[in-house]
Amino acid sequence: MTSRTLARVTALALLVSVTPAANAQLGTIPKPRIAVGLVGSTLGLGGDIAVGLGKFVVVRGSQHAGSVGANRSLSSQPYELFAKADNRAFTLDVHPFGGGIYVSAGTVINKSTIALTGTPTNGSYTFNGQSYPADSVGNVIGALQLPEHSMFYGLGWDHTFGNSWPASLTSRIGVLRQDQVKLALSATGPYGQASNPAHASFQAQLDAERQKQEQTVSNESYVKNMPVVELGVRLRLF
Repeated sequence: MTSRTLARVTALALLVSVTPAANAQLGTIPKPRIAVGLVGSTLGLGGDIAVGLGKFVVVRGSQHAGSVGANRSLSSQPYELFAKADNRAFTLDVHPFGGGIYVSAGTVINKSTIALTGTPTNGSYTFNGQSYPADSVGNVIGALQLPEHSMFYGLGWDHTFGNSWPASLTSRIGVLRQDQVKLALSATGPYGQASNPAHASFQAQLDAERQKQEQTVSNESYVKNMPVVELGVRLRLF
């Protein structure tokens, strides 16, 4: 080890040992405070744990779950959808004025699943412009997978760490920025069996339809920039 390297290591060690004591002396390190909350959001129902570092910075972890069903057409083919929410979010909330208003940014780890079941129209399915009898196709089942990691940006209100009251109503609005979604489709009927002579032709059209529907969903503005609205209540433990 050279003398210059030794000097740098010694200086760093002194800085690390002296800084906490100096900050404690000056009172610049805020004592962390903990709060727990219940939240209802367009991402699901759940709870969160918030760590307040003074009145200006809050680090928050939350989890949401829930389920909902709906009917939706993708590229003119109707489906029954069943969405099951399962996501975790880690955000940094900054209160620029030390009050209730804050700006928020963080990441969402999305384990949600969306199951699709095709609905025949007039006894037939239409894939890539081709019509197929429903009894030959059987059931069309699929799964829509949202991006696992997405960024969240928002604006909200939370006074849990900004006043003397131990509880606060909370609210937040923002957007979840998402990339390409993934879609899987398969058929359970005779055309879906590899041994069927019509399978290869049918599968080619089904794959083309899958790619078209996948792109259609990915290009939807509400998917690329999913609106998030959240309401809740938070209780400060200490």
